[in-house]
Amino acid sequence: MSNLIGDGRLIYEKLTNEHIIVSVETIETHLSKLTDGLQSPTVNLLLKDCSHCTIRTQCPSLGAVRLEGLSNCSVLLGPCSTSVYLEGCRHCTVFIACHQLRVHNCSDSDLYVKVQSHPIIEDCSGLGFAPYIYEYEGSEAHLQAADLNAATCWDNVVDFRWHKSSASPNWRVIPDALRVLAADLISLPLPPVAAKEVVAERES
Repeated sequence: MSNLIGDGRLIYEKLTNEHIIVSVETIETHLSKLTDGLQSPTVNLLLKDCSHCTIRTQCPSLGAVRLEGLSNCSVLLGPCSTSVYLEGCRHCTVFIACHQLRVHNCSDSDLYVKVQSHPIIEDCSGLGFAPYIYEYEGSEAHLQAADLNAATCWDNVVDFRWHKSSASPNWRVIPDALRVLAADLISLPLPPVAAKEVVAERES
């Protein structure tokens, strides 16, 4: 299911219909193979070519995170001490707390973010943004350890492919009625982005 390579990257790839929790115990178990039980370094996480999966991280030792080629996935990331990069993701819901966020070639996905700098998108369409709401036991301490307590950016998105003075058509602020609630995070997986929009339209 997973693999930890010599440079400290924890990799989950080519999974379908899996529910994965990356906890402190997960990190320590994998790192013990590299460090012989010594104090663990920061781990970088790669999620690649997964579909219809739910992945949650609940640990203080995440560095850089890359999400590549995900489809119809729910990804709930605890605080990341450096950057998060998304590439080629479709119909996903992702919760992100980090210092830098870059999104490339992604579509029809909702991002709930807490970032130190402007979120950057490029070659994207149909992205929704809302504030980060993912909480779990120890999450406040993990935010502090990652120096993200004061991070406030989520809706000041920069689209590198939109150079006009008008607002970019490639992203939007998710309306309150369509946002995931904290209570929804208990019952995973989350519904696909398209499904949530259909339900909202019917209710209106």
